Amino acid sequence: NNNNKSSNGSGSVGYLMSVLETNTTVQEVYLGGNKIGAKGVSSIANLLQQNTIITDIGLEDNSICDGGAKMLADALSHNTTLQTLKLQGNDIQSEQILKTIQDQLKKNKTLAKEKFALEHPELLTHKIKKPVKTKEEESKEERRRRRRERHAKKNSGGGDNNDGKNGRRSKESSSPSSSRSSNTTNNNKPASKSSLSSLLSPSSFSKSKTPADVGINDLGIIV
Repeated sequence: NNNNKSSNGSGSVGYLMSVLETNTTVQEVYLGGNKIGAKGVSSIANLLQQNTIITDIGLEDNSICDGGAKMLADALSHNTTLQTLKLQGNDIQSEQILKTIQDQLKKNKTLAKEKFALEHPELLTHKIKKPVKTKEEESKEERRRRRRERHAKKNSGGGDNNDGKNGRRSKESSSPSSSRSSNTTNNNKPASKSSLSSLLSPSSFSKSKTPADVGINDLGIIV
């Protein structure tokens, strides 16, 4: 019974694949769980070498072994449109065959993106690269930068000169008060040696004073 079911499935798949060879509209084909076996895979492999419209095929749980997977891998080397091939639940043991299929599907995805970009340039959203500057443009930009720096230094120098002038004006305006403050300071200075000696000279004492009268005067000096 299983053999009859597999034979019927592969026969139906063969007929379907022959119809899809000239298809220009169907893009997805799912045949999971149909036990198509090696004969059904052979029909699909033939389709992949001719069809340029189908992008997705589902072949889960179809009793496909390494031989069938090898046929699919060989067919994909002549196909540039299939991007998805589902093979879960089969009897494929060869990691190398699976990797070959995976690499080819990845390559087809890249080709599809490039084709879409060429056909629809208005829909591209990637960043536009900055144009590369020539040496002449870089030289002009450097000269402009240097002019800006010189201009900035000139402006900052003018500010310093103005500050210097303002400083001199403030110093001159404050000189009278400074002289007045210096006079006040001089008045508060203690008496010099000459003034002290005059205070201590005998002539400064009253002749009527006796040694007993000698004491501390108002300046705090012993007399």
